[in-house]
Amino acid sequence: MNQSIFKCVSIFLILFTFSRLSAQGEFGGHIKGQNWQILSSPSIRVIYPQGMDSQAVRIANLINHIDQNNRRSVGDKKRRFDMVLQNQTTIPNGYVG
Repeated sequence: MNQSIFKCVSIFLILFTFSRLSAQGEFGGHIKGQNWQILSSPSIRVIYPQGMDSQAVRIANLINHIDQNNRRSVGDKKRRFDMVLQNQTTIPNGYVG
């Protein structure tokens, strides 16, 4: 009888743990199954959700233009960086004063 209680408690704890893990999937504000795109250029890699193509292209063009024309302030070191665009951020539901 002691083993059967131990098995039931173990199964309950495992199921409870897995249900809590899946609940954390929406913590960052992103929809499950959201399709991400990558736009790479010599100066920047823009990672963005599907549907934000025009904003990603505009940002990549702007950063490339700045990188090619304004090297005085940053010197000759050149390194490509990643930028993530988000359109599903946290939704506020109250006011804190």
